[in-house]
Amino acid sequence: MRDPPQTVSGICRFLGIGAVALPPYGGPELYDAPFVLTESERRWILDSTRDVLARLGYSGLEPARDRRPASEEATDRYAGCRLKTPPPALDASELTRIALRQAARAGYRRVGLFGAGYFARLACVDLTDLPVEVPCIFDENPTLARTRIGPFPVRTPDTALEIGVDAVIPTTFVHQKKLMQRWRRLLGDAVPIIPLWNEDGLER
Repeated sequence: MRDPPQTVSGICRFLGIGAVALPPYGGPELYDAPFVLTESERRWILDSTRDVLARLGYSGLEPARDRRPASEEATDRYAGCRLKTPPPALDASELTRIALRQAARAGYRRVGLFGAGYFARLACVDLTDLPVEVPCIFDENPTLARTRIGPFPVRTPDTALEIGVDAVIPTTFVHQKKLMQRWRRLLGDAVPIIPLWNEDGLER
């Protein structure tokens, strides 16, 4: 699939269902691992699929009352199977808050987020009352510069020193190590990067 957002939008238009807004496509590296779904996303997928299948004439779409759908059970188990250790929360906003609290305890006062993709859009929906100042979200995609995700403007990493952030936190479930490597290639140690969580299951 060369352009996943365009393909998904075309499928949704054909089926007559509302499409979920997807971030601009940045190459296959952004799609080499599945996303962790929130409960609302999981419910949207199940509900939308049930309606489409019903219109196509399939029956038996309602799960047995005494058993959860297999698709729900699979998504519940998947994060633990894919990650060496489960993060302290699977809710994007809560996981980001935990990381920001850790940054505050480490003495950082002005912390940026790095990565304006799917995770950031989930995390920033209700990201308020934070223990540190979050001036912006950094992203390497120049087409996102000067846009906003929730209350946060998007800026390119080369503006980090000008903006004056003490550190950044990668905003992603599945590409944390990639984002950390990219940030270090761009800025070295000039602005430290704090892991969103420890993927190896070790004490931080």
